[in-house]
Formats: sequence, C-alpha cells, structure tokens
Amino acid sequence: YEVDLTISPVIETLRPAETTTLEAISDALVSQIDSTLSNPSILEEMGNEIKAESADSSVAEELSSIDVVDFVQGETSVTATGTATGAGPCNLCNAGEIGLDKGILFNGAQTSCPEVYRFLATQSEAGSDSCTAGKEALRTECCMRKCDLCSGGGIPDWYSMVNVNGNSMTCLELDAIVADSEIQNGSDQCSQLLEIAAPACCYEPPSKPCNMCQNDSEYNDVMTSVLIEYGGTTATCGQIFNTLFSREEHDSETCSLIKQDLSSQCCYNKCSLCGALQTNAALSVVHDETQLGCSEFDSYIFASNLVEEGSNECQAFQDEHRENCCYDISCSLCAKGNDIYTTKETSVVQYSGTEVACAEVANFLYQQEMSQGNACLAAQENIFSDCCFQQCELCEAGASINWAAATTFNGQSQSCTDVYWILVSESVEADTPTCSGLSQVSQDCCYEIPSQQCTLCKDGNGVTYNTRWNKDVTVNGITKSCGDFNTLLATQEDESQTCSMAKDEIYDDCCFAGSDTLVAIGNQASTDSDAPCSLCQPGQIGVSGDIVFNNNPTTCEEVYNFLIDSFQESSTTCKSAQVNLSEDCCRERGKLSPSDVPAFGGDSTADSDGESNAGQGSITAEKAADELPAGKVTPPT
Repeated sequence: YEVDLTISPVIETLRPAETTTLEAISDALVSQIDSTLSNPSILEEMGNEIKAESADSSVAEELSSIDVVDFVQGETSVTATGTATGAGPCNLCNAGEIGLDKGILFNGAQTSCPEVYRFLATQSEAGSDSCTAGKEALRTECCMRKCDLCSGGGIPDWYSMVNVNGNSMTCLELDAIVADSEIQNGSDQCSQLLEIAAPACCYEPPSKPCNMCQNDSEYNDVMTSVLIEYGGTTATCGQIFNTLFSREEHDSETCSLIKQDLSSQCCYNKCSLCGALQTNAALSVVHDETQLGCSEFDSYIFASNLVEEGSNECQAFQDEHRENCCYDISCSLCAKGNDIYTTKETSVVQYSGTEVACAEVANFLYQQEMSQGNACLAAQENIFSDCCFQQCELCEAGASINWAAATTFNGQSQSCTDVYWILVSESVEADTPTCSGLSQVSQDCCYEIPSQQCTLCKDGNGVTYNTRWNKDVTVNGITKSCGDFNTLLATQEDESQTCSMAKDEIYDDCCFAGSDTLVAIGNQASTDSDAPCSLCQPGQIGVSGDIVFNNNPTTCEEVYNFLIDSFQESSTTCKSAQVNLSEDCCRERGKLSPSDVPAFGGDSTADSDGESNAGQGSITAEKAADELPAGKVTPPT
C-alpha cells in the first residue's frame, strides 16, 4: 500500500527559528511521518480506506477481509523537488477557439472531441511531441473560431440588452448561445447575427464622455437607484448615466438632450463634509456610536442617503465632524478647481500696492497663506488671469509622447523630445496659434498606449532577453540604436505587423541572453575539448602585457600559466578569460605591432616580420625551453 502524504509547509514543531535549517526541516518531517505511521489507529484507518476505495471493483472480495497487521515501516526520506516551472497542460484548441462536441477517430479508436481534450490536458504537456501531434491531427476537427459579436470593432458591453428573433437577452447571454450553437466566425449565420447584435453589444468609447450631471464647470452626483421612465423604457438613473458615459461624446446631441430632460430628476449636489478643504482619509471618528473613516461620509453615508449640500442634515454632519476630519493646505495661486495651471514667472502685476513678479507673489502666498484664507482667495480672483496660463500640451489626455520619434516643427526636423522642451521653456499657451498648429506634430509624436506593447527583445514564448542599447542597426534604410528602436516599437501592439517585421530584421543584432561574454562562450561550444586551457586561439601569439584578471592586477603570462595548469579548454573560466583578455594578450600571426613583445603561444618568438623558430611554442627568461614543463612559460623577472 502506497501512502501519499502531504505535509503543510507551516509546522509548529519546527520552532525556534534558529533550528529551521533545511536539514532540521527534513528531520522534523521524517520524524512526523514515522510517528504517524506507527500509530495503530492510523493503520486501521488505512485498511478501511483500502476496502472503501475497492468497493464494487474486481478485487473487492479479495480485499474484504484485509487488515493491516505486523506492519514493518521502511525508511522514510525527504526529497526536494523544487518549484514547478514546467510547461502547462496541452490545450487542443488555440486561444480564441472553442471546442466542438463531436465523435472522431483517435489513435484508431472511436471517441469524441471532449474525451481527446481531457486526455491531452491530463496526459501531455504543452509543447510536447504528443501535444503537437494531437493538435496537428485533430484541431481542425475539434476546434473552431466562434462568431465574435464585436469582430467588426468596438468594445463588448456584455450587460447591454439585445433583441434577437423576438427574444430579449443580455449580450453575454447571446454570446453563450452562439458558443452552444457552434456558430462559426465568418459564416452566413454569423454575418446575419452581427447585423442585429453588433450595434447593441459593441461600442467605441468616447474621447470625452458625456456626464449627465455636469453643467459647465459644475459637477453634481447621480442618484443611482432612482427609477424613471424615459423614451418608453423604465431604467435607473445609474443605468442611464453609465450608458451615456461609456457611449456618448460630451458634445453630442443625445448628451445635450438627455441632460435637459433628466438632470433635474437624476442629479443632485451631494453634501461634502470638507467642501474646499482636504479630507484626512487616515482618520476615523465616532458617529452614532459607530467608528467611521472620515472619507466614508462622502463616499458612503451621503451617497447612499442622498444627503444634499445646504440641507439641515448636511449642516449637522459638517458641524459635528469637519473640525476633526478636515484640514487646509498652502495657497497655490494658479490652482482652479481640480486643475493646476502654470505660473508666468516673469510677468509683473500690482499686488498690495506694489509691482511684483508673479513668481514672487506665488511663492509668498504658498509660504504665508492657506488655500481657503481670504488673501489666497482674493489673489486668485484678482490676478489669476495675469499670472497663470494653461500650458500647451503636445499630446492630448490619455496619450503618451514617443520621445524617440522625429517630426517637423518651425520648419526644422526635430525630435519630439526637443519639441516638448521648446513648448515648456518658451511657455507656449494652450490657446495660441502655435499650439493650435501642432496637429501634425501630435500625429508624429503621440500615441495611445497599446494594450500589449511590442518589446523588441521578447521572443514568441514570452521570454525577455537583454538589449544592446547603443548598437546601431538599420531598418528600411533608417539607422538608429537598438535602444531607440525599442522605444519606437513600444508604441506598437505586440501582434502588429510593424513589431513582427522589426524583430525579423534586428532581433539577432540587438538581443542576447545573459551577458555578451556568455554569448561568446556559447558560440565557442562547438570547439570544446579536454585539452589544457590556452588563453589564445590556435595560431595566435601571446604578448606581454599588464592586465586585470579576477579583479586583481597581473600579467598575460601569469594568466596563461594559471589557465594551462588549472583548467580545461571546455571550462567556463577558460572561455570567459579567452573572451575578455584576447584583445590585450593575443595577436594574429604576422600582425604584431612594434610595441608588442611575444611571450607565449604558437611561434611566440617570431619577429614582427613573420619569421619563426620552428618547434618553439613559448619563450622564457634565462632558461632553455627544454628545462620547462611542456606548454608552460615563466614570466621574465
């Protein structure tokens, strides 16, 4: 009988901490297993479990009288298996495909697709030969790409209602019916379905959403649960608000019309505990004998009870808790609502009867006044327009700057980085002609962040390698560094054609695993042998020179002797030394410079004109070659 016993990694008996070495843990586990299997009641349970598991089987009768007696316990040991990092289970269908329920022949036997799914998932690993063979043979039979409701574009709204053949259902329910009915993508049935369902189930998110409860710069809150009738349909204000916010632009006719019709029924000015002050979200107070966080009044109490600003109820909350929950911050001259504007540092204004630069006023107010103080509010009212401006933004909200891209600005070719700093350093305002004329520049410099960015040095299995950031490579006649191309590709989707083409062109030049030293070592693997390590390659000549090896100053000759005595050609130390020191210590035959002094290796006594002393593989100081061990040199003293 084989016992499959799982031990929790947290074992009380392993304390104190100073004894929890790997050996101590193993000893404790073995001791616990031995103790458990020595218990007679445990052995009786084992016998009963064997009988129960074999019930109704062909061996049930034979096992009916089994008892565990005279149990002899063998040796218990613990084996470290490490963390599971292998491949996942084999999946017959690719991502985006669904499995079909149909009968097929598999390995000469009649079976079904679901049986094959289960067999491969439990018996094969992804990427194994059996998994690959099974997919090649049966994927087209057992898998299909389901009709995608939003294949024509847009984001699915799964809880939107759609009417198909007189039946009203959510888009999520319709998608489940499509899967159960095995409606294939690209089929006539799919095309007919998309004509009906796509407009209701798919939408393009607006660039600036419609907020039903916003009028000019005033933001009110929606009464989420209030039921209203509109356009012959009953819905909650929350449902209408969410539909408009996800589908309508703020300046659309639909948005304006519904604001006029429904804002008075669905929107209210919610009570704010702190108003223009800041809320101390880390603090709690007691209200009606209940401990509440200061931020919970606005987010929960007022919202769920529709407590309106200016009401007696709101005033009572503010009187009781504002002093404890709210605080003020330093005055910011160029703050308005939730927006922060840029200060015109050198502009001069009249302040307190004196002409002062805006930068000085802003600094004084920040240091001396609070945001809700009379002096701060008065300054914002009187000199805001003279001292503050909205900075011209190169990219719209939600977009990012492609710093490595190039564009044309002011008639000159410039990087997007340079254009950005020009706009900042020259304080270009948002409403100027210069800013308004940046549409082409924005197209060149701005991008929407991809859902899955292209990474130059990430392979098809999701493994990311190192990048040779400063190496120049050429793609389509354009030469840039690998780092610049990596930045440019980050603006593209991982599965885009641009990403794929760029990787095909420059992946091998720009990407490597580990260090360049390890790559070179790997490239020399085919020359591995058990011969003693030679610092220089066959045919090269070793020269005298001072170097650093293993972080210590030494010479080429000393390293040569150390390697040839201690390491084989196939060792990592040997290959690492060859890669890192060959430039300083080794020369090609016939290419010695006047300053090079031959010291070791093949034909090391050859003159720079190419003459050699046959049979002499090294040079020595004051000793003949035949007095030294073969292949070893003694450095000159």
